[in-house]
Amino acid sequence: MNNSYVRMGELERIKRKKGVEMDQVFVTDLIARGILGINDWEREKPQEILINIILFTDLNKAGASDDIRDS
Repeated sequence: MNNSYVRMGELERIKRKKGVEMDQVFVTDLIARGILGINDWEREKPQEILINIILFTDLNKAGASDDIRDS
């Protein structure tokens, strides 16, 4: 099982236990290019970086006001 899903499941349990309602923003399969690595040969040319992330936040105020500044 993917560790990120294990952590997400743990967060869901914590949210339910504390009664916190949070919105989720999913960023999936975002590809960026960048120079990264430890060794010189790894840093010779840009590499593709695949990003998958779930952001948890409260967007109630932004939804009610329809104002981007509240997000």
